[in-house]
Amino acid sequence: MLQIKQKLHIQLPHLRKPWSHALHFSKPEPENDELIDAIDDEMSVNDDDWQLVERPDTKQLVQFWEKVEDDVQHDPKWIQVDE
Repeated sequence: MLQIKQKLHIQLPHLRKPWSHALHFSKPEPENDELIDAIDDEMSVNDDDWQLVERPDTKQLVQFWEKVEDDVQHDPKWIQVDE
């Protein structure tokens, strides 16, 4: 004979907030980290002056993209699947 058993109903206790006021985060303290300093210095020294122009140099763009394709095709992990 088939018997249907009742499911257990477990109720979790009501949890109250352990704090009575809003959280306030402290201000970050400066770090003396050589890597962070090197990255910041690199960005300030080598940041190119990018400018948007109405008509970009398409020849320069084509040359750049050909170099990218050449680099990718000479990558030993590259597999060309479109042939």
